[in-house]
Amino acid sequence: MVEPKVNIIIVTYNDRQNLEVCLRSLFNQSYQNYDITISDNGSKDHSLEFVKENFPEVRFIENGSNFGYSEGNNIGVRATDGDYVAVVNNDVEFDRNWLKSLIEVIRVDERIGAVTSKILFFDDREKINCLGNTVHFTGLVFCRKIGESSSEYSEVLEVPATSGAAFVISRKVINQYGFLDNNFGNLFGDDYWMSMEDTDLSWRLRLAGYKIMAVPASVIYHKYDLKFTPDKLYYLECGRYLWVLKNYSFSTILLLLPSFFLTEMVVWTFACLRGWAYLKLKFRSYVWLLSKRRVIRQRRKEQQAIRIISDKTMLRQTVQKIEPNPLIPRSKIFKLALNAVNLSYVVLFKTAYFFLGRKI
Repeated sequence: MVEPKVNIIIVTYNDRQNLEVCLRSLFNQSYQNYDITISDNGSKDHSLEFVKENFPEVRFIENGSNFGYSEGNNIGVRATDGDYVAVVNNDVEFDRNWLKSLIEVIRVDERIGAVTSKILFFDDREKINCLGNTVHFTGLVFCRKIGESSSEYSEVLEVPATSGAAFVISRKVINQYGFLDNNFGNLFGDDYWMSMEDTDLSWRLRLAGYKIMAVPASVIYHKYDLKFTPDKLYYLECGRYLWVLKNYSFSTILLLLPSFFLTEMVVWTFACLRGWAYLKLKFRSYVWLLSKRRVIRQRRKEQQAIRIISDKTMLRQTVQKIEPNPLIPRSKIFKLALNAVNLSYVVLFKTAYFFLGRKI
């Protein structure tokens, strides 16, 4: 059987220090029919010279300016024409069978919209960084199975959302359900600078009836940064608002309003504990939201037009509780507070879910 062509897209911005490990492991893949395109957002660290000298087979697109992670990937997608697109971070190392394992799964079932890898910590290769992503029903996103043993997961399984660090999607799906711009299929919506674009894409595919699968045989090692900067908070909050307003029906949004207010309280508390820089950018996310009213209305219209799955069914793919993660202090008082918040979420979710009706 002929191997389908895969275009591997890597977005870079002053990431020369990661490229050697990343590219050498890509050129050691057991799967053979692929090419590599780097979409560079105006690096000043001589990444271009390094790649040309050491990896001349790699196609290097000079964007000139920093267009962000989402548009950087879109540029790479538009410049290629293979059967599948693999989106990967540059701060990773790939197992030899990484790509082969993903293609073996996605090519046998047309209802699979995307496949993602088992992502392990670069410096602790027996521990999971994420196995897909978990989505809270108010739009918070968590690394699924973070910190758990890699050996516990070996079977292909359905997950709520893919991780943007490494996933494969077919060109056919991009062209049919991606975001349109000048008659070319875009992978990500251009409203996402970075963060939440992978979750938004996953939900778009799910609304259209596709599944997202995690493939534990496909392994990468990720130099995951646990630092949670003010900018990261800002982009996550902007992405969360956009995700909620695009994906839920108006009736669902109304039913979930108490839960959204609770999440606002949780995020504001987090920002207060982190300091003024976080508070300032949390407030700025509201400014962004107001400035994007017209765009959000248009994006919502586009998203709802492809829907064949109800909100009630989609909500089954979400979690009701904030999962323990490295950002939450481990003190007893925080544990008690988290338990109280999660109890409130469960009650609010079940109430809203009941009133959504029983028809699926």
